[in-house]
Amino acid sequence: MKDERCRVISEIIAARGYPLTPNTILLDFGCGNGDNVEAYRQLGYGAFGCDFRFKDGEDTDALHVGEIIRLIPANSYQIPFPDNYFYFVFIALLSRLK
Repeated sequence: MKDERCRVISEIIAARGYPLTPNTILLDFGCGNGDNVEAYRQLGYGAFGCDFRFKDGEDTDALHVGEIIRLIPANSYQIPFPDNYFYFVFIALLSRLK
């Protein structure tokens, strides 16, 4: 399911003129538990994530220890990666309306 969601998002990004190729460096801003980051990495992308706090997830601890996902410092609100590091930054937000 995660891989399929990432494929669909990649197709949408490509349709907007930003084709993603293997080893493309992506940032999931607001990565939650890192599940999208891990799915993109499984597809061959250089995916990373950041958030103000992480949600519980299967790979969260390992991704955080490996600095694949990083916390955004609340006192500076700066993304914890070097400037101009990413080809594409995305926010995967799903919402359900009643």
